[in-house]
Amino acid sequence: MRLEHLCDMELGYHGGFTLIQPYSGEEGIGFGMGGGRISGDQLAGQIRWANAPRRRSDGVMLFQAYGVITTEEHVPILFILQGRLLGGQFSLTWQEQHLLTVWFEAEDERYRWLNTTLCLAEGRQDIETLRFTFHVYTCQSNHF
Repeated sequence: MRLEHLCDMELGYHGGFTLIQPYSGEEGIGFGMGGGRISGDQLAGQIRWANAPRRRSDGVMLFQAYGVITTEEHVPILFILQGRLLGGQFSLTWQEQHLLTVWFEAEDERYRWLNTTLCLAEGRQDIETLRFTFHVYTCQSNHF
């Protein structure tokens, strides 16, 4: 298996992020919505997204985001980002690295190849601005 760079995502929350911890511990659930941009040779455009991550009892956030890309040709592509914060430790300005799976769904023939492509993303979040930067890679088999 080899990874090939597909695109970069820049995401930010609009109106902040809410975390609720209703059971007197570290565990909880959050919600935030936002926008952003995706850029790359094969995939570029604007993003609208929402994240409803779960916070585990050890403080690790489990990313669970859904969104839509509107490409430069005005083609809608849906996506799901799922994963976790690696390490679980927080710094003053940047969280540890995120590692996520990315699934795309496209109706347009030009992007339909994404429907059967597993992608991985790695990135970071700036705690002060609530902005994420992800590098997205396609997983390519060496055996087929």
